[in-house]
Parts: sequence; C-alpha cells; structure tokens
Amino acid sequence: MTNSQPAYNTRDKAASLAGRGFKVFPCKPGGKMPAVTGWQEWATDVPGEVLMNWPADRDDYNIGISTDGLVVVDVDLYKTPNGVAELNKLGPLPRTFTV
Repeated sequence: MTNSQPAYNTRDKAASLAGRGFKVFPCKPGGKMPAVTGWQEWATDVPGEVLMNWPADRDDYNIGISTDGLVVVDVDLYKTPNGVAELNKLGPLPRTFTV
C-alpha cells in the first residue's frame, strides 16, 4: 500500500513561514510565477490569512516569499560551478535562513 499524501502540506508550511514573519503567496507548480493576481497585495505574514485563503485543493503550488525589505543572495550554481566558493571569497557571512 502506498501513501499518496505529500511529505508535508504546502498550505500549512506556508502558514508556518508566515508565522516566522515571511510574507508568502502561492506560485504556480514547478515555477516562480505567482498563481494569484495581485500577489503583492495577497502576500501575508498572518498565518490565519494563509490558512483561510490558500487554495486547500492545490498542494502542488510552490510557496513564494515577498522579498520586500529582505536582502537576498542568489548563488546560481548552474552558471558558475564554484558559486559557493566565489561567495565565500567575500568573507564570513552571518547565519541566516537558507532555502
């Protein structure tokens, strides 16, 4: 017997991230494009709003995080095989949330 349930529920994971202060919104499956119109207004850091508004039947959505007010460092390993080594040349970086 196989379990067809995903390892985690996307809506619950999005609500958890919202509870950590991240403004989240749903993205189309397998990509970075928002799945909702007006995602800037939709994005919220209120877990209850996520649980109420996130489409419960779409566990295939990705979780988008609004980067407004955040510093984001994107290391593209496919463009530079030693991207992390190049980043480390800048010196020690503070501990941070990593995805």
